Parts: sequence; C-alpha cells; structure tokens
Amino acid sequence: MTQPNKPSGGNISMTNQPTQPPPPPGPGGPQPVPRQPTPGKPQKRLYRPVTMPLWLLLVIAVVVWLMASTVGRTMAKEDAAAGPGATVTATETETVTEEPTDEPTKAPEPKKTKKPEPEPEPEPTLTKAQEQAIGTAEDYLDGGQHFSRKGLIKQLKYEGHSTKAATFAVDYLKINWKKQAAGTAKDYLDDQHFSRSGLINQLEYEGFTHAQAVYGVKKAGL
Repeated sequence: MTQPNKPSGGNISMTNQPTQPPPPPGPGGPQPVPRQPTPGKPQKRLYRPVTMPLWLLLVIAVVVWLMASTVGRTMAKEDAAAGPGATVTATETETVTEEPTDEPTKAPEPKKTKKPEPEPEPEPTLTKAQEQAIGTAEDYLDGGQHFSRKGLIKQLKYEGHSTKAATFAVDYLKINWKKQAAGTAKDYLDDQHFSRSGLINQLEYEGFTHAQAVYGVKKAGL
C-alpha cells in the first residue's frame, strides 16, 4: 500500500486553513480608515466657520446702545453745567470762562400795560326845568358876566328857577371857577379901586373860596 505523502514541515498549504473573521466593529459602527496624505503635496486645513447665536448678538447691540446713550447724557450734563459763559472750541478741550465785569446787570424793564380808558358816562335825561335852568346859566356866562358858584345859583333862583334845578344846571356846565374869579376881579378893577386884600375880601363876599379869590386877584395883576 502506498502511503499518502505528508506535507513537509515548512510548507503548509493555506488553502485548507479556516479564515479568521474580521474584528468586530467599534461602538459607533465600523471605524473609518484615515486618509493617507499624498506624499509631496501639502495637506489643506479645513476651517470651520464660527457662528454666534442671535440672542447673543442682540445682547451685544443693547449694551453698545446703552453705553453710547450714557456717554451722550454725560456730555450734555457737562455742557449744561458749563453755562452760557463758557465756550469749548474744536481744538481745545479746556473750558474758557468769561471774566466777570464790574458793570451791574440791568434788570429787564417791566412791560407797560395800557390801562383801559373808562367809558364815558351816559348823559342823564334832562327834565324841562333842568333844560331851562341850564339855558339861563349859559345866557349869563355867554353875555360876559362872571359869577361864583353860589352867586350863579342865587341869580338863577332870582330868575324863578327852583333851588334843585339851579344847582343841577350850575354843576352840569362844569364851570372853571378860578377863571370866573379872575374875570370878576378884572371887572371890579375896571370900575373901582381896591387894595389886594380888599379885592380878595370882595371876591369872597361874592361867593368865591379864599383860594379862588387869591388866584383871581393875582391873575388881575394885583
């Protein structure tokens, strides 16, 4: 019988040996095989863009706005504290204040307000008796005669007017009694001779007051 040939010790055929299973995959699945760089060619580095969340950008914008407004308010307060007497130029940062003068500051003059003019009083309605008394008094005065207040009222009463109507007429005409005193004094000096005191006494007798009599005598040249 022929014996089967035994394989030599160093040459063992691999065909009949069982193949080993591949190593198990890692926890995340099969591991990727790293890419080998090509010799002689520099490898490019990949940069990942940096992104910021939207809320962070809003926070930064608000902080910048608050800082700018705070600086603006501070500068405005400094300008207001400097007052109108201080000026700041573009090239100088120091505040230049005006020196006080010895001249006193004039206070503003108050505005003059015009007082409203009083409305004229309406003329009273005259009675027939009053109209007649006024007409008689005007006739005497227009005729060149001179009277005191008491003397004209007495003359109107002599003409038949009542005391009430005569008094109303004399006061209604607004007569200047000093001028009447001066006219009466001249009338006396044209016909008679008087001393100064004697003429004053005569005018007072005619019904003029002492002040009216003195004024009339002085105007008459005595």
